[in-house]
Amino acid sequence: MPRGLLTRLVIAFALAIVCFCGSTLYSQSISRDIDDAAVSIAGNSMMSIEHLTDTRGELRQLDVAMVRYDNSHQAADRQAVADARTRVDEAFERYLTEPETYPGEQALWGDMHHALSMVNQAVERALDDVAAGRPTGDHVTPAINAAARTIRRTVDFNADRARELALRIERDHNRSTRVALLLDLLSTLFTV
Repeated sequence: MPRGLLTRLVIAFALAIVCFCGSTLYSQSISRDIDDAAVSIAGNSMMSIEHLTDTRGELRQLDVAMVRYDNSHQAADRQAVADARTRVDEAFERYLTEPETYPGEQALWGDMHHALSMVNQAVERALDDVAAGRPTGDHVTPAINAAARTIRRTVDFNADRARELALRIERDHNRSTRVALLLDLLSTLFTV
């Protein structure tokens, strides 16, 4: 066998192995990035959205309980208001104790804390009015609506991050497929 042919065969064989290994390493690297993004969506965005949505739902239940108590003036309905407030706090606390947050997300927390404290103040004032036999006015519902809008901004923030990550997953997957096919093709050509 001519010496030049043997050298070319060894080089082609080495290049085929490099292309094959490179394809595998590149695919694994991209898979890791895709997995990280998927975990972030499942463990951060979706959990945050779930807890914040629960908080908004509990705020609505608080509003209903407050209206019921305002109409009935019964101790059981007052207890329903207290229970609803506890559930709002618990749902929001579950959100705050999530281990991950996105950059910029904590900047939204101050507005949510403020809005929820305004709800608590409005509820306290309404409870005092009912206990004193005064008309309560409707200052609880506007405070709850404002808090719900503030929480909605944080839900939207997390949904936007999830959308960005989903698009990144799609882009990385497509790029990985193209590069892997190219490297496999080169590997096949070198082998032939």
